[in-house]
Order: sequence, then C-alpha cells, then structure tokens
Amino acid sequence: MVMMELSQTALFIGSIINLYALVLILRAWLQFARVDYYSPVSTFAVKMTDPVLKPLRKIAPTVKNINTSTLLLVFIIGMLKGIIYLVYQ
Repeated sequence: MVMMELSQTALFIGSIINLYALVLILRAWLQFARVDYYSPVSTFAVKMTDPVLKPLRKIAPTVKNINTSTLLLVFIIGMLKGIIYLVYQ
C-alpha cells in the first residue's frame, strides 16, 4: 500500500514537472518567434517562469536570439524528474 502511494506521488510530481517544462519550452519558442509580449499566452508563460529564470539569467546569458537560461532550466528539470523517478521506484 505504501509503495502504491509513493508511485502515485511520483507520478503527480512528474506530471507537474512536465507541465512546467512545457511552459518553459513554450516561452522559449514564443521568444524565438518574436511573438507579441502582451498576448495572453506569452504573458502567462512569462509570469509562470520569470521567478525561476531571473536568477539563472545571471549565469546563462542570451546567445543571439536563444535564451539559454530557459534551455538550462529545462535541462535541470529533466534531470530532477529522472532523479525523482529513480528514488520512487
């Protein structure tokens, strides 16, 4: 019974992580495509990701038109997701 609860918890956490990574990828695509900042989708993506991305911008600068801090965070989230799945299995 406890193992089932742990796997359900891992699935829930993994789903939240996947949704956040999807919003990050959406933000990167919107910036690359130069979509209007004031569109509802763009505003949502920025508001959801800015608190986490602001500190990363100091470490990973923008190269040409690619926001490397967003890509770095997607990579870190993927690593965390893998660690969570390994711990809960």
